[in-house]
Amino acid sequence: MLNPGTYLGRMIDCGQSESKEKKTPYFWIEFKIEYEAVNGAWEPIAPTNRDLNFYLSEGAWDISIANLKSLGWNGNLELPQFNPEVSTGINLECTHEDYKGKMQERWGLPYA
Repeated sequence: MLNPGTYLGRMIDCGQSESKEKKTPYFWIEFKIEYEAVNGAWEPIAPTNRDLNFYLSEGAWDISIANLKSLGWNGNLELPQFNPEVSTGINLECTHEDYKGKMQERWGLPYA
């Protein structure tokens, strides 16, 4: 598990799926994480992949769409395109949360 903090990641894939338990639809973007922000500088880490999930339920729709648009999303879930920097490297935020008694990573956009 990565430490909470800011990381640099580049998009390597994206698509649609649904959550296992509630079957909530979501759009995911898979990022390769290669750097961590340490004291104002990027420090290399062992490359690892992480997903950002943007839930498409009625309650989460507006926030998810706003976050996707902040990445330059073209508005098309079937043939999505983003700003070029999403593929070359953007800041991502890792936090930790307790889920059903187990600590897990939660990934998001630091400005969201």
